[in-house]
Amino acid sequence: MRIDDPVHCITTHGIAGLWGMVVVGLFVEKNPLMSKHYGVFKGGSWSVLGVQVLTAVSIVLWTSLTTFVELYAIDKSIGLRVSREKELDGADKWEHGIVLDVNQDMLSETSGETLSNNGIQGRELAMEEI
Repeated sequence: MRIDDPVHCITTHGIAGLWGMVVVGLFVEKNPLMSKHYGVFKGGSWSVLGVQVLTAVSIVLWTSLTTFVELYAIDKSIGLRVSREKELDGADKWEHGIVLDVNQDMLSETSGETLSNNGIQGRELAMEEI
């Protein structure tokens, strides 16, 4: 799969959320207000874990289906991507008006030292490297 996830949303929210759902089936303790069952590692039934996994799979399927339908509709109506020229020139420039000159020296906020080429010293960045 070719997934464009520059800020790691899938691993941060998706995988962590799925793990949070599954781990309930493993470690939940009997509590009159929250749960009437124990998790697998607390001596409970495997059915508790099965319910949690089934719920997680259902959420993944529902989210995938609705996301596909929404993105398909947007793609067919107004389009999802900028043109190839604008993409190579920089989508931030065309979509948000943000221009960054990679050859401009930048001041590091943490150390106070000057960084050249966004921290990459002594060479030009090619389009394939960005």
